Amino acid sequence: MDKLQRYNQKLLAIIGTFILVFAALMLLGVIGGMIFELVGNSSSNDYDNAITIEENAADSDSTKTKFRDQAISFTQPVLIDTLKQTYLVAVSQVNLHERDEINQHEPLAIKKMTSGSGSRNYRRFDRTGNYNNLVIHDGKTGEQKAVFNRRINITEFFNTVIKDQHLLFVYGSFEDSNRDRKLDEDDLSALFIYNIDSEQLNEISFERMSVYSTYTMIDSTSLVLKMRYDKNNDGEIDSWKEPIIIKQLSLADFTSEEFVNPELKAKLQALID
Repeated sequence: MDKLQRYNQKLLAIIGTFILVFAALMLLGVIGGMIFELVGNSSSNDYDNAITIEENAADSDSTKTKFRDQAISFTQPVLIDTLKQTYLVAVSQVNLHERDEINQHEPLAIKKMTSGSGSRNYRRFDRTGNYNNLVIHDGKTGEQKAVFNRRINITEFFNTVIKDQHLLFVYGSFEDSNRDRKLDEDDLSALFIYNIDSEQLNEISFERMSVYSTYTMIDSTSLVLKMRYDKNNDGEIDSWKEPIIIKQLSLADFTSEEFVNPELKAKLQALID
């Protein structure tokens, strides 16, 4: 009886030890998970610099003190036209660690730049990322102009010359299409073509489509637009499941048409149905 009792006591002690060790490991796992989540959220917030959208921002009381969570940030000016001394500056945003009170009467600081003149050369300036505007600077007159006059998230831009027209191609989003209260690369994007010389901006967008690439035709008077169709209408693109659509865009009047004619398109689809 004594042997059986001692055996049971040892067995209970072993089981109790296992339970304590298991509980300690579970506790460490929970604490570790909480620390990882806190650190991860802090790190992701630092690098997730998408434009944030306040809920009911349009209905906010204008008399109340307003605060900003993000501040604009500029790239170095890049000379893109030597004859006209035209510079391009990209505007992005950074997340502030502490909120700033918005002063409605902040002065606008403008710094004049100068550069030597010479024969006309164009320099390509292209970037991808999250930007919220582009600034054109005239090195001769000091005049500066923002390309956009409303909130936008720019995911890519570049300048090019087509038929002696200096054009700026911009891919971006005005609307939070997937309703996540952010303007970023997950939203459906449009193509914007800005004529740097005439200061004319044209928007090329299509319902439930996201334009993401262009190809210049050999005649240089039209473009082929590549876009994806938001088939499930969720406001964002699944590049594995949603189809690519191509259209031809006239640079003369910015009208577009299907690149592959509808009849041929229907026949091609019938081959796999």
